[in-house]
Amino acid sequence: MKAIESADPNDASLRKVPYSGIQFVGIPEFQSFGTVVGQAIEGVVAGQTSVDAALKAGNAAADRAVKQAGYQK
Repeated sequence: MKAIESADPNDASLRKVPYSGIQFVGIPEFQSFGTVVGQAIEGVVAGQTSVDAALKAGNAAADRAVKQAGYQK
């Protein structure tokens, strides 16, 4: 909790980065769909898939996870 409360969104990483912000998602299912989203973004960066396809895949994984967990009906 101390780490969450003390996180600085303007300086959130070890090295300087060209963006700001922090992320915290307090549900255990986040790891599973977070991985899918990360892999979809990798596909876009590698030129293997489109941004639209990556967004659809990430959204579908998140929807599936929250529905299975009972957060969303």
